[in-house]
Amino acid sequence: MPLRREWMDWKRPLLKAAADWLLDWPTQAGCEDGRCDLSQVLGVVSGRRAGRILLTNLLRGAQERAISLIPPVVVTPGLLVERLLLHQSGEAVANPAESQLAWMAALRELDDRDLRVLAPRRLSADDLGAWRTLADTAARLHSELAGQQLNFEHVAEQAERLEMTGEGDRWRALRRAELRYHQLLHKHSISDVHRAANEALRNEKREAPFEAIVLMGVVDLNATQRLALAPFIDRTIALVHAPPSLTERFDDFGCVNTDAWQDCESPLRDDGIMVAERPGDQAQAVMRVIAGYAGKYAPSQITIGMGDPALVPVVSGHAQWAGVAVRAVGIITHGDTGPHRFLAAVADWLEERRFADFTALLRHPDVDRWLGVHCFPGDDLTRASTARARWLTLLDDYFSEHLQERLDGAWLGSGPQHDDLKHIHQAVSNLLQPLAAIKRQSDLPLGLWDSSILKVLGTLYEDLENAAEVPAVTRRRDACFMLRDALAPIAAAPIELQPTVDASSAIRHVLAAVAEEPVTESIDPSHVEMLGWLELHADAAPALIITGFNEGFIPESVSADAFLPDSLRAMLGLPCNARRYARDMYLLHAILASRPDVTVIAGRATAEGDPLTPSRLLLACDDATLVRRVRQVSHSSDAAESPAPAPPTGLPWPPVDQVSSFVIPTLPGFEIPTSLRVTDFRSYLACPFRFALQRIVGLNPCGEAAAELDAMQFGNLAHEVLQSFSEDPELARSEVVHDIDRFLAAEVERRVKQRFGRRPPPALQVQAAQLKARLRGFSVWQAGHAAQGWRIMHCEHALDDSSLLHFNEPNSPPMPLRGKIDRIDRNERTGEWLVVDYKTGDTGRSPHQSHHGCERPKEPLDTEWIDLQLPLYDYLARQSGLGIAGMVSLGYVVLPKQTDGATLLLADWTTDHINHAIDAAREVVISIRAGRFEINPHFDSAFDSFSRICQTEVFRGDDDADADAGQAEP
Repeated sequence: MPLRREWMDWKRPLLKAAADWLLDWPTQAGCEDGRCDLSQVLGVVSGRRAGRILLTNLLRGAQERAISLIPPVVVTPGLLVERLLLHQSGEAVANPAESQLAWMAALRELDDRDLRVLAPRRLSADDLGAWRTLADTAARLHSELAGQQLNFEHVAEQAERLEMTGEGDRWRALRRAELRYHQLLHKHSISDVHRAANEALRNEKREAPFEAIVLMGVVDLNATQRLALAPFIDRTIALVHAPPSLTERFDDFGCVNTDAWQDCESPLRDDGIMVAERPGDQAQAVMRVIAGYAGKYAPSQITIGMGDPALVPVVSGHAQWAGVAVRAVGIITHGDTGPHRFLAAVADWLEERRFADFTALLRHPDVDRWLGVHCFPGDDLTRASTARARWLTLLDDYFSEHLQERLDGAWLGSGPQHDDLKHIHQAVSNLLQPLAAIKRQSDLPLGLWDSSILKVLGTLYEDLENAAEVPAVTRRRDACFMLRDALAPIAAAPIELQPTVDASSAIRHVLAAVAEEPVTESIDPSHVEMLGWLELHADAAPALIITGFNEGFIPESVSADAFLPDSLRAMLGLPCNARRYARDMYLLHAILASRPDVTVIAGRATAEGDPLTPSRLLLACDDATLVRRVRQVSHSSDAAESPAPAPPTGLPWPPVDQVSSFVIPTLPGFEIPTSLRVTDFRSYLACPFRFALQRIVGLNPCGEAAAELDAMQFGNLAHEVLQSFSEDPELARSEVVHDIDRFLAAEVERRVKQRFGRRPPPALQVQAAQLKARLRGFSVWQAGHAAQGWRIMHCEHALDDSSLLHFNEPNSPPMPLRGKIDRIDRNERTGEWLVVDYKTGDTGRSPHQSHHGCERPKEPLDTEWIDLQLPLYDYLARQSGLGIAGMVSLGYVVLPKQTDGATLLLADWTTDHINHAIDAAREVVISIRAGRFEINPHFDSAFDSFSRICQTEVFRGDDDADADAGQAEP
């Protein structure tokens, strides 16, 4: 006998109509004398949120009728079997955690032949994540098949009938794992939930746990659920949200008849369809629809349907811009919460102790907040505040200096900044002490890590208990509770089922268990809610905007399944694309019929520009309408054909003649520097404004930690090694290439070890080898240079207080200059002096290229200077008291990428050129003292640290970016 079907008017929202039906039901549930007792009614709805909406409507309806209400028991189809079959079972049923662990253990016991057909690669014994993934796949397949009263052997037979090569072997391997899975559970006196359900189905004397069972808008039931209902058909009622005229489109249980919905026409009207290009355009379309309501609906009466969940952050961002408060219901998952991301960062840090993982941990806002209180205990509040404000900068600077890839040894270097970093590191160690103390114990059962994980969470979030009830705090607290609830069944599982793991694996295991669980957020009537597609049918908002109305999302379709392709699914009676299409076509009809305002928005392309296909539900129409809609969705985006874009909602479109608000900021108040570096002149000549930003305002770029030396650091290391060579009098006079090269190579090794530790990153080891190769070329040049009579007189000569740039005008005081002259040589045969600067640029630019941007200088008065380094060195060296006089040559000792190209490149300047350069330097000083820091609109650099401030972007690279960097000056 078929169950009773009641047809709900789909011009009303489903759950409002269902609630009224339950309250108006006069005879079956004790509704009398101002009292409505529905406690013996089992209501089945599509999802948990639908259950909450039903109960809300029941309470509201009871208040309107002035009756007291005892609500029904409300479940989803997934819990129907448990309520009808397992409530009387005396056998213990495995919870999800126990089931997962049993599957993992069973799969581990398979032989290599079976594992080869199940996994694409050989699984390592300690790769818990890989075993968990394989176990979850097996459990999913087992559950889906069991729901349809099938097992792995049935699938193997069907696959062989379809001549699917090798599939029989895979499914029989799963069958062997399944048998072992059941044995492991039985050994611990627990049973798989599906086996327990089948045992209950065989019980012919099942008692009805409820007086009535009401299915409300349930569109699909599997075979086990139907068998569970079968003995209670006489007390089961299906409330079908459709008119009686559509009876043939539903089966005896009130579920969607797959074949009957395949050829239905779409209920969408042209005026309810919008097409947008990219995700941002879809979000703007949503905002324009909301703006078009013009206050007709309150926020709680508007719902945004998210066909594609990836659109949630895009729509949220545009909504914030437009001043529309939105809330994603059931779309924000545990993986999006602070506690989840914190534990993920902890797992990464504990696993390898990489510096990058440590900085990622410190960048977590909850860790930052905790460290602000606990990093420097005691009364040292000033130090704590200063260190906290700068600790990420300190970390970046430390890594840039030492490139310490792993923090499993002593901190390198010394000084107050390193002491602060040690304090920060110690504070983090204290926070993670419950986990770190035993992090390398791989023989600890998985469940025994629960207390350590909870202790760390409790320490970090100890202030949540007394914190104000705001959404962010509530979300963190709920996320911690979800972790606690996920850990409890793992810890309670039989110890024999628990794999032995380290802390990182244990953390990742529990995070995987909750990652996709939605986080419940408080309801706020001032927010527009965003819901997933399958939740829209139960929603009652009269205004609905559905985004992502594209094939693959609505209707949902699975194009590839590693184990169950669509053809095999259809043959086995499992959910397939045809059933999903039928379900979604029905849902679209019911959604449009039950509310006055529905707009669907289809996208043409993803954010990356990949084309999207419009939903088949959009194109299921007569031929004339189909042609019209195809033209609409394929409309060219060419500017000549497209209408002018509308202004972004929430931001007025500026008038055509309005001056842009994007202006370069003015410099703050500053003091003119009382001294200059020699290298400052090049910076000022390139762009006075950028010079002021860096040299006067004090802005310095601080990027992400790199894995290798940058150009400046590479040059500094070369300078340090060459300085050590120059300070050895005997070696500096040597004419033996081998001796020089051996010393330089050993000095590179010593300094790398001293500065970067015993295990520098691989990239740094390559750079050290490259530097040795360059210095090998230098050894050849240096030996020949010494053979010509040249001797190193001074190396890394620091300019002192007597290094002044003098002016001819008496009212212009001299400007002190700072810097270091890399090397000053004198030829003991000729008496000639040589002032040189080391250059490690890849291409080996000449002094003329660096100082003029051309190969040869022009006449002195026509020469344009872009750098003044060597002329200033000549000027300062002569007045330094070093006895330099007479003929002085200026040049570069270049160590280019070509290791045989080390050579001396001399500048071909006359005395007039030098004097012209010094005059140019004086003009720079005069301009700086006058506060002239205009921006250079033609600034050209391979890397512009201030491109965003100056609102320019430079994309051209330059392989010689380090050529003029030289050694960092004090």
